[in-house]
Amino acid sequence: QRLALLAHACRRLSRPVDFADSWRLALIATGHDVNSVVRLLRTVESWQWEAERHDVLWKLFNLIPTNRTVHEQLIAREFRDGNTANLNRIYARIAEADPANADAGNNFAYTSLLLNTNLARAQIIARDLHRQHPEKATYLTTYAMALYRQGEPAQALALLERLDATSRLGPGARLMEAVSAAATGQAARASELIRELSRARMLPEERSLVTAATGFLNRNQLLDDRTRLVAQAEARGAESTGWVDLLPGSLERTTDIQLADAHYRERNYPALMSLLQGTRWEGPPHLRHALQAYAGREMGQTALSRESWRQAAVAAGRDSRRLRDLDALAGNWGWTSERMDIATRRFEAAPTDRALLSELLAHYRSQARTPEMMRILWLYVNQTDATGAEAAWCVYYSLLCGLNESPAQILAARIFEAAPADPRHRVAYAFSLWRQNRPAEAWKLLEGKVLLETDGMQSALVEAGVLLELGRKADAESALKRFTPDRAVPEEIALARHLAGLLAMDLPLLAATQP
Repeated sequence: QRLALLAHACRRLSRPVDFADSWRLALIATGHDVNSVVRLLRTVESWQWEAERHDVLWKLFNLIPTNRTVHEQLIAREFRDGNTANLNRIYARIAEADPANADAGNNFAYTSLLLNTNLARAQIIARDLHRQHPEKATYLTTYAMALYRQGEPAQALALLERLDATSRLGPGARLMEAVSAAATGQAARASELIRELSRARMLPEERSLVTAATGFLNRNQLLDDRTRLVAQAEARGAESTGWVDLLPGSLERTTDIQLADAHYRERNYPALMSLLQGTRWEGPPHLRHALQAYAGREMGQTALSRESWRQAAVAAGRDSRRLRDLDALAGNWGWTSERMDIATRRFEAAPTDRALLSELLAHYRSQARTPEMMRILWLYVNQTDATGAEAAWCVYYSLLCGLNESPAQILAARIFEAAPADPRHRVAYAFSLWRQNRPAEAWKLLEGKVLLETDGMQSALVEAGVLLELGRKADAESALKRFTPDRAVPEEIALARHLAGLLAMDLPLLAATQP
């Protein structure tokens, strides 16, 4: 009592922390003395402390769980609050304290089935009680719930149909009949029953069952509607090619996939976009975003199209099958840039694919994207320990860009040692020696040799640079004249201009200086 009065004073003085401590200690101080708990209950009732009264009721219930007055008050409060978990605790405690209380056992089983907890025990209790008391509608309803949870809605429905007309009007029985009818495809019956249910008096888990049943009915109706739309659209666009036909592999043809394919065939891009932007999409997300990109571009929504394609690439990740899907779509749509971006992702996922590397190199060279060529070449070389043409190009472009020079110089020495007669290797190694201020050694590799002027390497630039540093300006000018700018990348053009400027200035060349 003293601690309760202290809590009262702390509350009046607006000291919430002290109030909470004092109230907790007041509950503890009652111990296991029922009379002390009852006195505390009367005290808080006189102060009209509703939450604290609930605390005391729980304490009293734990001491005397079979007291009907106490547990009925608790059940009423928890039902009003929609706290099914606490109701389950109450029924479990009553059944434990009074095993002969069949109603408590039934209520424990029902709330357990609602919560999807203790299912095995709840199902056994529900079955046994129904067998012992087949005339009781509440026990039959709980057993129907157990059958429903076991995936047997037809059996649950057959059981409920044994009830008389009055018993079937009960809220629990009507609820189970509605959800079981929905699960067995009896849409009209389920819809009528659901309309007659009063959700206001339901526990949250019961409302969830109704919501799930309603969603199931709506989905089935939507599927029926979409199946009809698919048939109509396919009939109109039968002569055209669908996007599913463009994919390299098989695809599960869900209703959404078929409907999207039908809209695509008939070029109904607003309808296609509406379908793709809905909250539901039964299909791979990378295809959803890819189709949004296509529909957006066809409708003139360029920004949306670009963003959707970016999302498609992100959704595909490093999954090789998804990347092949996007590669095929972009290729058939004539989207060269987007297709090459996907090809790059495919190569990053499998950097030993030489055919894909060749395709990417040709594309990046046509776009004059030298750093990208260097990047993918390093991926290939590091994964394969290549010593062929790809390794020579890797050295050449790295030195040309002034990036990864140290590993490029090591690679140049390794590939030259592996195949010293290969002209590409000689040019790459000579370039490396020139960058290391070793022009005399570099010239020994180049002098009197038949070198490549195409195939991705302009040996004339290396010759001109080496000769210029050796002081042979006339020979350097002659070599530089063989440079072909129409086949050059920007870095080669910049290096050629740098060398031409040095030749015109009559100044010594520092070979390692970048243009």
